[in-house]
Amino acid sequence: MTLSEKTILVTGGAGFIGSHTVVQLLKEGFRVSIIDNLDNSVTEAVERVRDLVGHELSQKLQFHMGDLRNKEDLEKLFSQTQFDAVIHFAGLKAVGESVANPRRYFDNNLIGTINLYEVMAKYNCQKMVFSSSATVYGQPEKIPCVEDFNLKAMNPYGRTKLFLEEIARDIQNAEPDWSIILLRYFNPVGAHESGKIGEDPKGIPNNLMPYIQQVAVGRLPELNVYGHDYPTKDGSAVRDYIHVMDLADGHIAALRKLFITENIGCTAYNLGTGCGTSVLEMVAAFEKASGKKIPVKLCPRRPGDATAVYASTEKAERELGWKAKYGIDEMCRDQWNWASNNPWGVSPMAASSLAQQPFPTPTPSPFTFSIATARSSSRPSIHLCSLCLRFLALIFSFVCAFSLAASSPKKQGRTPSSFNEHPELVYCFIVTIFTFVYSAFQLFKGVCDLAYRGILIPDLISDYISFIFDQLVGYLLISSSSVAILVIRHIERTSSLWKATIIGISMTFVTFLAIATCALLSGYKLCKRIGW
Repeated sequence: MTLSEKTILVTGGAGFIGSHTVVQLLKEGFRVSIIDNLDNSVTEAVERVRDLVGHELSQKLQFHMGDLRNKEDLEKLFSQTQFDAVIHFAGLKAVGESVANPRRYFDNNLIGTINLYEVMAKYNCQKMVFSSSATVYGQPEKIPCVEDFNLKAMNPYGRTKLFLEEIARDIQNAEPDWSIILLRYFNPVGAHESGKIGEDPKGIPNNLMPYIQQVAVGRLPELNVYGHDYPTKDGSAVRDYIHVMDLADGHIAALRKLFITENIGCTAYNLGTGCGTSVLEMVAAFEKASGKKIPVKLCPRRPGDATAVYASTEKAERELGWKAKYGIDEMCRDQWNWASNNPWGVSPMAASSLAQQPFPTPTPSPFTFSIATARSSSRPSIHLCSLCLRFLALIFSFVCAFSLAASSPKKQGRTPSSFNEHPELVYCFIVTIFTFVYSAFQLFKGVCDLAYRGILIPDLISDYISFIFDQLVGYLLISSSSVAILVIRHIERTSSLWKATIIGISMTFVTFLAIATCALLSGYKLCKRIGW
């Protein structure tokens, strides 16, 4: 039997990744049966798959409504068709939802898969491509993630995938005739280039790109970015985003290996691009592709989210002959093509009842900003501390400059008492004015960041510039106070200038302490951003 004559069962085949994989399977000549409970998908997606592949290939596609937790649905399906392999997508997949409702994830993901294994064994179908996830790596100690890393999922969704990987290994160890490939893919985005199928979650999206697209078309007012104080270049989490068509091709490559290679056992492969992209970088890329401004609200981190995760794809490239072809620009291009052509998704009811309504005008929170006009926000604790110190530096430098400028000269006596007659005090006055202006600018920038409307400058560059200029201003302050001390003995102790000089030196020194502390904080943030 040739590969094109084989019959593949695709669980969850009406979903986002499943539907795109079904298109590629049919184009490769496979016969395909889909089983899906439509918990997060619609039958219209299957009809669009039929339209994409044409009448002749669509004859090789069958759809069955069913739930893997109901073993009778599987028994009926396997009794009617002899399947050569199974691609198992079906399952819930939202990290945040799994933390809020873990029992639902254990019930859906674990019980359904165990039932599937039992029925497959009964009907002598022993080849599976399992849809795992990069969440099994948890917060990796180093990146990129390699398949032989220790696994330590951080959330219930990730743990269901980890449990199912262990179950697969145990089954294959006990019954060596089984061949199981575990595909750990990272963050699937994009859509079919035709714009006819794509991700269409029910309700509020749990994943980044469908959330962005719903904001872009007006269905949601703003994008919540969870976590803006990670030790990354812009404070947002870093992920490995991969085009869904690259993922679909990865499943075809895995399926071919199952059929061609004997005694494959149970083995895992990463499917990703091998490049990390931050959430805010992805938002900026989507804004570029769509021409839309995406209002962003920065929120606290979600429990269970890792800082940075991206793949090593060397094993998949070497053993599967597979490599991702698309970059983030193509991902965002195809995502927008899908979203702009299907603003209300593929559901016929949604299209008929909602498409006639004008898009609601987004009403962002006052604490939102657009990536096109602002790159990132403040970093709460350290940033607020730095802000307070700069405010103190502003006040102290003002007091110093005011005390020198307001000192009145003596009308009698041979000792000059105007500060501008002493070059050292003139130098101190100029440094104080410069410090006042610099502190005011930094304070303004910090307040803008607190309002989530930052200045057009990346955080890494901002911290670097602040670190350098804080040191420069600190040096000027300490040098000006040092030379000012030298002129005290030349000024009459009873003059107002003597008092002003004492105040000025004191204020200059405390201003130096405030600026020096700011320099330390800027240096600390800079080191965190570059990963020291």
